Amino acid sequence: MSELFLILFFPLVGFLINGLWGSRLQEKSCALIGCAFPLLSLFLLTYKTAVSDFYGVSILFTWVSFENLTIDFALKLDHLSLLMSFIVLGIGSLIHIYSTKYMHGDQSFARYFSYLNLFLFFMLLLVLANNLLVMFIGWEGVGLASYLLIGFWYKENENASSGAKAFIVNRIGDIGFLLGIFILAFHFQTINFDEINRAASTANASATMINLSALFLFIGACGKSAQLPLHVWLPDAMTGPTPVSALIHAATMVTAGIYMIVRLHPLYMQATAVLPLIAVIGTLTALLGALVATVQSDIKRVLAYSTVSQLGYMFAALGVGAFYPAMLHLFTHAFFKATLFLSAGAIIHALHGEQDIYKMGGLAKKMPWNMVAFLLGSLCLAGVPLTSGFISKEAILMHTYSHSHSYSQTLTILLLITAALTAFYISKTFFLVFLPSKNGSEKPLHAIAFAMSLPVIALAILSIVVGLFHIPAFMENYLNLAKSITIKEEAHILIPALSLSLSAFAIAIAYLITVKQIKIVPKILEQKFYFDHLYEKVLLSTLRAFCKRVLATIFEVKIIEAAIWSMRDLVLFSSRRVTLLTNGQIQWYVLLILMALSLLMVWWFYV
Repeated sequence: MSELFLILFFPLVGFLINGLWGSRLQEKSCALIGCAFPLLSLFLLTYKTAVSDFYGVSILFTWVSFENLTIDFALKLDHLSLLMSFIVLGIGSLIHIYSTKYMHGDQSFARYFSYLNLFLFFMLLLVLANNLLVMFIGWEGVGLASYLLIGFWYKENENASSGAKAFIVNRIGDIGFLLGIFILAFHFQTINFDEINRAASTANASATMINLSALFLFIGACGKSAQLPLHVWLPDAMTGPTPVSALIHAATMVTAGIYMIVRLHPLYMQATAVLPLIAVIGTLTALLGALVATVQSDIKRVLAYSTVSQLGYMFAALGVGAFYPAMLHLFTHAFFKATLFLSAGAIIHALHGEQDIYKMGGLAKKMPWNMVAFLLGSLCLAGVPLTSGFISKEAILMHTYSHSHSYSQTLTILLLITAALTAFYISKTFFLVFLPSKNGSEKPLHAIAFAMSLPVIALAILSIVVGLFHIPAFMENYLNLAKSITIKEEAHILIPALSLSLSAFAIAIAYLITVKQIKIVPKILEQKFYFDHLYEKVLLSTLRAFCKRVLATIFEVKIIEAAIWSMRDLVLFSSRRVTLLTNGQIQWYVLLILMALSLLMVWWFYV
């Protein structure tokens, strides 16, 4: 299992080389180093999986050892972590290749690739972790790396602010994650995943402790996976380079919360008070993200709010105990959302940085391969039959509809509305970008290099392949996650019929709006349901006022400054008393020395 550590540490080596010596290397050398090490990890993982039984736990060293708690720095490779590792390394490597041309000529080219490698290292550590503490290191690491990547062009204030916003909001969620770890360690005397899952299923497990720990861990997941009310960082993360958006929003960081809950799904199956909360928050997040996406004009922000919405879909599935459909949607979403982001990046690159979809148009003839890739990704996102998105979305809807709780019907209706809104906004975006329009730019397009085209085409093909071949059925048996829902007979016909009807209607409306050039932007959607206003104008202003009036005037002046002045007075008083001993008489100094020597002799012989 030592190869597992090589797979993990290869990207770290790339980070160190480009980070320490990249400024002395040529751009091609930096790109080669940045791409080579993730590809080495991917090839080694593929080879070892193909030729040998590579599963198991690998312990590097014992990290912490108490009387009742031992924590190892250990990695675990099973079917779930192997699937996630392939997603991270596969899509991550394609994004690295894409970046070699997208970032061509950037002054900080080496720094960019060092950050990408660092991100992959921490993401692999997160998915391969055998316990919550190792996962937490990876969890915090991807937060740090995402902060560096989102604010990569830090000289622009908006970019630096967006990176800081992502970092701070994620730290709020991480407080919950830490509290969940502490509760599990206290109650079960372990933070090992397998041991927690076994202990949670026993009769001796406290239902209160299980629900409390599951709730706090879910708060951590809300921060990392952009769920209400901690979703506000993700759309602003669009200020970073577009490949970074693909890496963060498609395959890796934002899915960490879903992965963590699936990893602990036996614990969550016992957390009966928390699962309904997860389902409700996930559904509301899905609906909110889809509504806001319908009025966005920035192509990257459309996809960003789409990601918020699709993550909500996954959490809704987790909340009804549909752990496999959630993982299936995570898997399919990774491919088609990466396709959409990289395709959008190519469009922005070709249009010399233009991101407003209302200033595009007519790109179908100018960028035919990109049009096909964006179309395939859009069909998957809209859930059109024979695509991967259709299979995973319908699985979530059918499981939600078949759930036994009274609220499941309401959740199903809201998720169906979300599906229709999804078809609407992605269709509108496609029509505005690629259909002929008088608003389209007449400037010559910037050439798109083959290194940018290849990853987009590969991801687009993979998005469709998952739907055409019976990969979902294979995945269900492969992951072997616990099942708690039996699909109702009528769901197999009712749900697809409703979903397809609503989506077809939404696509038709999107086409009419595009042709008629209608632009309706309700104020509440334009302001993103006023979440940013609430945080910035209410919470932050209240906090600033509290700091100014309470902390500054009372705590700082009357406590801290008073303590400092008191210490000064004490030192002055003591020094004045000491000066009384220095009267300038030699016989007095000799007496003091003799007294000190006498005390030392007494202490030496009698103490």
